[in-house]
Amino acid sequence: MSLPERPDIFIVRKGELMAAYRNRCPHQGIALNWRANDFLDQQHAHIECKQHGALFELDSGQCIFGPCQGKSLEKIALRHLPDAIELILE
Repeated sequence: MSLPERPDIFIVRKGELMAAYRNRCPHQGIALNWRANDFLDQQHAHIECKQHGALFELDSGQCIFGPCQGKSLEKIALRHLPDAIELILE
């Protein structure tokens, strides 16, 4: 089974940081990416909405630049298991 090109949820990982978010920009509710697995800016320092150029912090999902400043991505809780990562959907 293959994943859709624009998944509803994505996970970012940088060093020890791992966070999951809904693939929805708070500005207009559209997907953040145009291409599969393309969620970060060029420096891999922030999550980027490819439509509007909004930038979000990796760890909190808080918008720090763009039309949705002050809003956040919807964070999905993760549970770290010995051999897997589990998404906690509520």
